[in-house]
Amino acid sequence: MTHALGFAEKDLRRLAGARSFERGVGYLSAVSRLEIWDEAITATVDGTDAYEVELAEREDGGLTGWCDCPYGREGHFCKHCVAVGLTVLQQAESVPRQRSAAASRTRLLDA
Repeated sequence: MTHALGFAEKDLRRLAGARSFERGVGYLSAVSRLEIWDEAITATVDGTDAYEVELAEREDGGLTGWCDCPYGREGHFCKHCVAVGLTVLQQAESVPRQRSAAASRTRLLDA
């Protein structure tokens, strides 16, 4: 199943690699403060520390992920990015509504 940003589980697996993907599955319950924004998804994932994660759609339609964990700071799509992506996929039905609400908040702040 694909959500509004256009990614599926197979994309997360490809970006992370098998090992990080499987480790990310174990972090699903550690995802908190999930926010669906107009153009990005942010969340916190509790691990050794609380790590900040951001997922966004690239201009070419692909997915990019950033995490402030040591592995993520090296430019890798880490297990924390996987956990956030899988959490969003589990909530796929509500993503369009959340993105619409985020766009409305942005318009109000800009006004």
